[in-house]
Amino acid sequence: PDSASARCGVVLDAGFSFTHAVPVWDGEAVERGVRRINLGGKALTNYLKELVSFRAWNMMDEYLIIEDVKERLCFVSQDIQGDLLGAKKPPQVNTFRREYILPDGLKHPRGFVKEFSLEAVCESLKKKRQEKEGTKEEEQVLALTNERFMVPEALFRPADIGIPQAGLAETISLAVGACPAVMHGLMWANVICTGGCVAMPGFKERLFTELRPLVPDEFELYIHLPQDPVSAAWHGGRALAESDEFTKRAVTREDYLKNGNRAVQARHLPAWAAKGGGGPPKALYGAAAAAVEAKHSKLTPSSSSA
Repeated sequence: PDSASARCGVVLDAGFSFTHAVPVWDGEAVERGVRRINLGGKALTNYLKELVSFRAWNMMDEYLIIEDVKERLCFVSQDIQGDLLGAKKPPQVNTFRREYILPDGLKHPRGFVKEFSLEAVCESLKKKRQEKEGTKEEEQVLALTNERFMVPEALFRPADIGIPQAGLAETISLAVGACPAVMHGLMWANVICTGGCVAMPGFKERLFTELRPLVPDEFELYIHLPQDPVSAAWHGGRALAESDEFTKRAVTREDYLKNGNRAVQARHLPAWAAKGGGGPPKALYGAAAAAVEAKHSKLTPSSSSA
């Protein structure tokens, strides 16, 4: 709530189809700074489908099952090289290995994650060897190791799956850099993450690790994660609908049909941005932003002296 009530910052929305980095100032999106990655939760699920279909069961037609596997088992690695080495270990000592029991419509109407322990893994392997001849396995087991963290890795390295775009950290940096310099300090101090993809364990820590080197030393970096990132956008829309601002921002159907997107911009684009100015007036961003501006001017040569 505190991060949202600040009305300025950067919103990283990693949703179903795309990922957007949207700078916000005084409750308005700074249009010039919006950046998009053509990658979202759907692409990650499809990527996981391809991996498990190639290595284990054919799951190309089982989107909902793989979506559940992704939400339950995937996490963001903090040390990708070290985790890849750990995932190569034999199953008996592999702490990354997890088993997902596929639904069969009879004994298991829904899939679930098998309780993990190295002893249980050894017992399961022993049972498989005993049942190798004769009877068929009762359970259809989908085992995952490095897939658990290599799939979310695509958000930070889209080029790994053939998408020639910047990763999350670089995209946020580009979004902030496209805004007036006086905004930068307050935006870096309030990076808000929403969407289902950011709910993966380790996401916030990894994003901070990659983003901190891209932030100037004079600025603090704070990343905020809502309790429920999936429904955060809905709660924001509900709050807007319940506020007095809604009537000021709403565009009637007649106005939209007559003026198109200009009708929307007239109600949402700040006056300083519409005039093409270098930034908002000091009366708008207050004493805190004025201090950031003063500090920034001391560290960065002005255009007149360049």
